[in-house]
Amino acid sequence: QWINMSKWDNCAWEYGPEDLLGRTCYGGIDLGATSDLTSMCLIFPLEDGQCQALWWHWVCEEQVKQREYRGDVAYQAWVNEGMMRVTEGDEIDYASIRDEVIALTKEYNVIDLAADRLFQGAQLCQDLKKATINVVEFGMGYYSMAAPTAELERIINRREFHHNGDQVSRWAAGNCVVRRDAAGNLKPDKEKSKDKIDPIVAALMALGRMMQRPEKKPSVYETRGLVQV
Repeated sequence: QWINMSKWDNCAWEYGPEDLLGRTCYGGIDLGATSDLTSMCLIFPLEDGQCQALWWHWVCEEQVKQREYRGDVAYQAWVNEGMMRVTEGDEIDYASIRDEVIALTKEYNVIDLAADRLFQGAQLCQDLKKATINVVEFGMGYYSMAAPTAELERIINRREFHHNGDQVSRWAAGNCVVRRDAAGNLKPDKEKSKDKIDPIVAALMALGRMMQRPEKKPSVYETRGLVQV
């Protein structure tokens, strides 16, 4: 396990969703396969250099039923609590996600929305671009992920990463395993993680875009780039 969950739990909830309406933020959306979990994270830079995260999650109806059949009732509980949105049928309804994302970008001042440049559902990203959302292609390799992965670990350990008590993202944080290359760079490893980590990947994508904002002093990871061996 990569993230120290006791430190995750100690990250205070600075602001609620209503408090952040209209504020500048940076987004990441990890678009799962058609029958899988999709998560979007918005990260808001705060005045003191810390940041606040909000998440939204979508899953198809059939996936909820399959998990419940296997004895895993967490998805259904999160649906009941409003922490996870369900689309009808056995595949994710990307049109529904598109409409919700567009609505959210009208409530929050989303500067960039990062999306996997190799994702199969390119049409959704094109639709979001047509809605004047600044969708930015984001890779899943060390080049794109190493800096935000190191930064997320740092700000969680320093209690500078505030979340909204979202239980889906907490579950994903506990699932997440990272891979380290020969130079010590880190990135999430979906294959070795014990279950879904889409909410954490979405947060890393959003954090990666936030780290590129011009008014922020660059971190050591940005100035030196990846370590080569």
